[in-house]
Amino acid sequence: MHTGPRTRPRMASPRRLWRCMRGANAVEFALIAPVMLLLGMGTIELSAYLRAARAVADLTGSVA
Repeated sequence: MHTGPRTRPRMASPRRLWRCMRGANAVEFALIAPVMLLLGMGTIELSAYLRAARAVADLTGSVA
């Protein structure tokens, strides 16, 4: 049986906690970045398509 003084569990040092958070931030960024890139590129492609569709509609309206 252990009868020594009870000690509190050690708190993580701020530097160690910061390093842990940096790793978590890197993982979160790696998960979110491809989705955000796809959304941005999809928006650009959609606007280009809509611009081309509008140009075709204007052209057919002026020809007819």
